[in-house]
Amino acid sequence: MTDQLPQTGVPQGKTQQAPSGEQGNPFAGFSIGAVIALVGAILALASYPLVWYIAKDDNDATINGFGSTHSTASTEVTFESSKIHWAVLAAGIGMLIVVVARFIGRYSAEWVRPTFIIPVIGVAGAIVSAVFVDGAFKLGIGVYLAIVGSLLMLAGGVIIASLKK
Repeated sequence: MTDQLPQTGVPQGKTQQAPSGEQGNPFAGFSIGAVIALVGAILALASYPLVWYIAKDDNDATINGFGSTHSTASTEVTFESSKIHWAVLAAGIGMLIVVVARFIGRYSAEWVRPTFIIPVIGVAGAIVSAVFVDGAFKLGIGVYLAIVGSLLMLAGGVIIASLKK
């Protein structure tokens, strides 16, 4: 007896597979959110070697994101602060992991909550670092870059988690 072809064009007893992309991971493929989050993470991480705080009395007396100080002959700078500014660094690294997972197709529904939480922690750390600065200091470019990077991570994370494909 010969195989009869059903109307679908597949011989009886054989299964038809959907073309790739129609099944599987709904988060697979290009994501503009991942690109935005990647840019934000890079900016947030790049802010650490830059100046975060500048002494009001002496523009050459500074503190960078790592906590390293630069004192001058007229101003001695010491860094005594909470470690909340490290939240931006942690969020940047966390979002890099999320972005890589999204780019290589390993991102799944279980990643949605961390994709929202990680950048919120970064935004909180950057804003607290900007608001609770000692009165003897003014903000440097590093803090502003950390805020912008954290906000971009948040925007990218919302897009990644909200849009499937």
